[in-house]
Amino acid sequence: MPICSATTVQSMLAQCSADAERYATQVVGAEASKVERDRIRDQAHIGGLTRLATSLAAQVELATQPAEHNAELLYVAVRLDPLGAIWIGCNYSPATQATDSEPGDSEDIEVCEVWLGGSQIGGCLEPSIVDEIESAALQAARQAIDEGCADAAIDVYQNRGAE
Repeated sequence: MPICSATTVQSMLAQCSADAERYATQVVGAEASKVERDRIRDQAHIGGLTRLATSLAAQVELATQPAEHNAELLYVAVRLDPLGAIWIGCNYSPATQATDSEPGDSEDIEVCEVWLGGSQIGGCLEPSIVDEIESAALQAARQAIDEGCADAAIDVYQNRGAE
């Protein structure tokens, strides 16, 4: 399953070139020499290409999904220093409101798996990193539930080899 299509990348490159051209014209003006405009445009183009490459590399890194999958867990991808892009397998229960007949439950998250580059690394992490991972997992799980994409994230994972 591709991160983004070749057409999307071509479109991004064309936009980067157009942005660099506009920037060069704004900085040196239309009256400047072609050499000066070209120099500024090329510098802006390099900066834009660097940002594009960084963005695509981050997408590829996050696409490296866990080697195994537990159907009972919610998997969320997050970027966390110093680990970089990781997948977290967790049990998440959103908070529930109390009613007349039922007490409310507080929000709960249990991190069960931590995957880096297709390898399970959860058992060898320092407690301070585990706390950061739990916080990141909680935020990502909330976002997945809020956006209605928790099931979609699991479906993408389960079907990753289908194409």
